[in-house]
Amino acid sequence: WLALRNQPAQRWAVRRPVTTLGAAVNCDIVLPGLAAQHAEIRFENNRYILYDLSSGNSWVNGRQITANMLKDGFTVRLDSTELIFSINECLLQEILRYKDAKERKESVLHLAVVKVALHNGV
Repeated sequence: WLALRNQPAQRWAVRRPVTTLGAAVNCDIVLPGLAAQHAEIRFENNRYILYDLSSGNSWVNGRQITANMLKDGFTVRLDSTELIFSINECLLQEILRYKDAKERKESVLHLAVVKVALHNGV
């Protein structure tokens, strides 16, 4: 999930494999005041990566980026909009989308491995 830093109740699911962020209405997460296609979060090699698409108006933990891996609790700033990334919410959302018990069990095991990899910076 991404949540507004100053309004944590306002949050959006990060969808795999790509979540788009920007002011355009076709973005997955629409945030007024940003570039039309400001950034993307991609799930690659069991990691969430933020890609700047706005010529340098994206920061992670206070550092300007073109691409950066996201970990639980990282602060993302897109222009003047600050958000908090939560991997725990992303994993929970993935698990809950499976209705079948067997699929859910397989998903839990897979996502537990992903979470350990992300935590260890693999």
